[in-house]
Amino acid sequence: MKKALVITYNPNHDFAGTELYAEKVINILKSKKWDVTEFSLNVRNETPKSKSSHKLIFPNKKVTERIGLRNLHFLKKAKRQLDEFKKNNKFDLIINNLGDGFKWEFIPENELLIQHFNIEKYEYGTVSDSRFVNVLTRFFYRLIGFGNYLLMHHSVVFFNDENNEYANKFYKKKFNSIENIDLSALSKSQINKNKKSNNPKKIVYIGRLDNRQKNIKFLVKVAKCLNTEIDVYGNGPGKKILKRKKNINYCGFAKKDKIFDIYSKHLASIIVSRFEGEPFAAIESLSSSTPVIIRNTFLNASVLLSNNNGLLLDKKLSAKKCAHSINSYIENANLDNDSKNAKELAIKKFADDVFEEKWKKILDRF
Repeated sequence: MKKALVITYNPNHDFAGTELYAEKVINILKSKKWDVTEFSLNVRNETPKSKSSHKLIFPNKKVTERIGLRNLHFLKKAKRQLDEFKKNNKFDLIINNLGDGFKWEFIPENELLIQHFNIEKYEYGTVSDSRFVNVLTRFFYRLIGFGNYLLMHHSVVFFNDENNEYANKFYKKKFNSIENIDLSALSKSQINKNKKSNNPKKIVYIGRLDNRQKNIKFLVKVAKCLNTEIDVYGNGPGKKILKRKKNINYCGFAKKDKIFDIYSKHLASIIVSRFEGEPFAAIESLSSSTPVIIRNTFLNASVLLSNNNGLLLDKKLSAKKCAHSINSYIENANLDNDSKNAKELAIKKFADDVFEEKWKKILDRF
């Protein structure tokens, strides 16, 4: 029996697209009869909700996603333990699903890095619209042992051809990419079953309420100048920014089994993040036949709108000008046509069937 090691952040795989990706890969490995070991940094200090059918290993020291010198020290210790674990155990394939940050000391040739962020973020540590802040962040990352480990890996699973080509050009290096694999939300049959509500009136945002990445303050400024309202679902420190703001309805946390129904009842979803990789929220929206409005701050923004299925906002536009563009889009675009195009793109590019088929091709190589 072939043995695989999957490196993850959290053992329950229920936090954002990164961890849902890990869950799908582990299930595919099991379906192919691989012996799976998961090394989870467990940054949220979770107790697994159910007994795992595969080996689950944690670092000796607990770590947390709250950034601080003590926690980063624990993360560095966890990284060293993981390096030792990889050296002392033989695996046919190692899948690194962390997608961020560490400068690893030991990277075997059979280790695949999964891309989860925009290419520039690996190099520049982009966390802000301010170039000065980003330079300081990059310096701090290097100081504490973080680094651009994209370059250190022999093999990378990029989201798509566009990211692969851009990385080769950006780093002047030819990466070994067996398959380029976009994220996925539903199977083709499930996407086809989703019904779009008649004559929806509002825009929706579903996601983490984190101003550092998700740019919630900018979203509030955009909403202020809209001719419609934004229903906001999610949790996080940015929740307090939403209180008593014009055209903003805070609707609480969206339960996992209700998300596609929520998207289908809105005319479009919106993403104004400072940086992203391939936002899972956009793929959920497309899978619900709901067009997406995206601020063009990351490479995959244009990829996600490659089928006339939404609106791409220039990243240099002010919040007021973004709102004017959105108002014009809602008033003048053929939203029914954009909705059909969204479903078409989801089936072709972002379906579970496509994800699974490509990962099985990778596993056949090992």
